[in-house]
Amino acid sequence: MVKEEPVELSIDFDEPDVAPVSTVIGLLRGMYPDGRVLVRQSSSGEGWHVYLQGIWFHPDDAMRLRAKLGDCEGRLAVDSLRREAGLTTSTLFGTKAKIENDRLVVKNAGEWMTSDKWLERYGGIPI
Repeated sequence: MVKEEPVELSIDFDEPDVAPVSTVIGLLRGMYPDGRVLVRQSSSGEGWHVYLQGIWFHPDDAMRLRAKLGDCEGRLAVDSLRREAGLTTSTLFGTKAKIENDRLVVKNAGEWMTSDKWLERYGGIPI
């Protein structure tokens, strides 16, 4: 049972490099210049989440766009399976928890910020 409900666009860059994030922010800001592009550091602390707030896509269109914009391949693969099973896709997790040396380690994602603030803070150049 494939879920057909619209989803908001979210992209997970699973690496610390700001260049691809800056490029995607520039592209999205060109299409949606009204402050809808938000960014935060992922809960691993080694990547970035980009979120297009308040713009809804058919799930197939969102998946294609995420792939073209460089979303994490593993996340895309899992979301394809989730979609086929009728489950929610495009989820960005704000917390990661794991056991390290017999201790629970919890890491939280950073706070969402506007793309303007992110570009100012991390030196990205909008396209």
